[in-house]
Amino acid sequence: CNKATDLDSAITVIIQNTCSILSCDRATLFLVDDFHSELVIRQAVGIKDIRIPLTAGIAGHVYQTGSKLNIPHAYNDSRFNRETDKKTGYYTHSILC
Repeated sequence: CNKATDLDSAITVIIQNTCSILSCDRATLFLVDDFHSELVIRQAVGIKDIRIPLTAGIAGHVYQTGSKLNIPHAYNDSRFNRETDKKTGYYTHSILC
């Protein structure tokens, strides 16, 4: 069992294990900030925090509805929030949320 000593270390372990299990090159863990009504990405490449409204994008849709989504082509989905890709320089191909 891997023991993380702080939140950022725990997020790193969760993301590494998720990528290993799903055989994907990247994963994102959204934290809920109820006080500011935002979803927060704590670990994006080169950026400390990315904050989006609870209702924004696919992550916001899943948060609001509790649904599960498998989207093979992210940019073809009207709910996809392209702003995170712009901030990170990453191109999202597919989403399992």
